[in-house]
Amino acid sequence: MWKTLRQSVVLGRKYVHIFSHSDHCKVSLTHLANTLETNDTLEEEEHRLTGANDLQNILKCPEATASKILEDYRFLKYIPRKSISKTVKYLIHTGISNEKIANTYPWLVTFEPNVLQRKVKIVNVKLDLDECTIPFLKYSEVQLRKIVNAISSDKYLHSEDRLEYLMHKLDCNKMELAELTSGKHIYLLTMDFNKLRAAVDLLLKYKVNPQDIKADPWVVRHNYDLMQERLKIAHDSGVKPIKAWMMRCTKEVFDNSIKLRKEKVDVLGKHRDSMEYLAERLECSCDHIILLFHQYPRLKGVHVSKIKKMLDFLYENNITPSQVRQIPTVLCFSLLTLKRRMDDFKEYNYKPINLIALCHTHKEYRKFKKWLISSQKHRQEILNDEDLNFRVGTL
Repeated sequence: MWKTLRQSVVLGRKYVHIFSHSDHCKVSLTHLANTLETNDTLEEEEHRLTGANDLQNILKCPEATASKILEDYRFLKYIPRKSISKTVKYLIHTGISNEKIANTYPWLVTFEPNVLQRKVKIVNVKLDLDECTIPFLKYSEVQLRKIVNAISSDKYLHSEDRLEYLMHKLDCNKMELAELTSGKHIYLLTMDFNKLRAAVDLLLKYKVNPQDIKADPWVVRHNYDLMQERLKIAHDSGVKPIKAWMMRCTKEVFDNSIKLRKEKVDVLGKHRDSMEYLAERLECSCDHIILLFHQYPRLKGVHVSKIKKMLDFLYENNITPSQVRQIPTVLCFSLLTLKRRMDDFKEYNYKPINLIALCHTHKEYRKFKKWLISSQKHRQEILNDEDLNFRVGTL
């Protein structure tokens, strides 16, 4: 809604600077500008809101609620009480209670009464004004007509409109649907219904969770044929569950996700999940793995194919399951980092009793490596001295 309002007096004239981030604020901008232009006298200023009490009396709501509304819509204090009161009375006349206005739709009181009446009339021509359609009043009259015409034509051409369809298919109520279709997702209300329905039906056919579709509704605008191709590939590859983002990501990301899924299936084999697999490889119970996941949350996000590679490498280098259980964060490092550090250990003849050195940060490890080098030099000097003493003693 309105982000900033600053009023200043320059050379005896009043200027208002308003920054808006949504189209539905344009009406309020006109309303406020007209109000300020015609209300320059002190006498007229006395008819503006003096505080939360005035708004509380108009909306018949708790003072805390009125204060919150004034805090969110600070420019209301520049609009005459009479205008706000008229707007509220009209909203009540249309069937929207004081409680709903104050707690759910406080932005409605920012509209000029006659503009609000025109918008309500546009909606009522073909639709009912309810929890699902009230949020449409945020949009400009041009957008509103487009939305209303699209929804009403749905009902004419099909057995249901897109609102009923989306509520049913995505398992949401009117309020949730209103939130989903507002703002940047207005296209859900105006795009071709056949395309919308085909996309949603296809996603649900392949068991994409409705919650994922609601979280990423842009997917319904994606190319249908490409989406169908990717869904089939993901399904045949055993991806469960299939995520909506996989339909519109780049080809490289999609191919990599499919590759990882296939690797996971191959690695798990008879195991039900990563936890069961890790428990067997670390020679402990699943309860112990749950405890490790709780203590080291990053461990839970490591892909099972990486876990296999890391454990194979560690066990090949005489690291025991017990040592890994003590410091499981070693599995969160890259395999390349571990290989380089193990090569250093071999080069400097260092045999670690635990995995702490492998898990150092890069900065800590640089210091540790310097210590290894200096230790090796010191050991070599001792060996040289012992060899010299031995030679002298044999003379």
